[in-house]
Amino acid sequence: MRKGRVLWLAAVVIAVSLAVFGCGKKQVVKPSDEAVAASRAVGAFMGMEKAYKQRDAAGVTGPVSPNFKPGYSEFLSGIRKDMEAFSKVDLEVETERVEIEGDDVKVVFHWRGFWTDKSGRKNEGRGNAVFVFRETGGQMSLYDVLGDSPFGVAR
Repeated sequence: MRKGRVLWLAAVVIAVSLAVFGCGKKQVVKPSDEAVAASRAVGAFMGMEKAYKQRDAAGVTGPVSPNFKPGYSEFLSGIRKDMEAFSKVDLEVETERVEIEGDDVKVVFHWRGFWTDKSGRKNEGRGNAVFVFRETGGQMSLYDVLGDSPFGVAR
């Protein structure tokens, strides 16, 4: 091989090595406080949904604030009625967006549900709701529900 060709090949190998290994530093991007709050609120809501399907009343009411605007005891009573009335719940939820206004983190979603009573009869429902969360004590707490809640549907 000629000396010029060897030098050219060495230069190419060095350039490729620098390009591959020299740019190996990954930039760490810290999520914004809003993104973290939105993620935590959606996670709290999804946890409530999962607990509801599993018929775990404590799991559904766990994130609910004692200062829940429509009334904590009414919410708890509605969940208990659902657990007594229905042997099975299938709930489909589609989160549309998350809005942040001051301290409020609003999870806007659509839902469709099927509640099977103890006789085996299915009841269907659907609606739109906004769950309003606030951060309290390092966790997201449900402060208000606007629209049609998929929880507490038994009458």
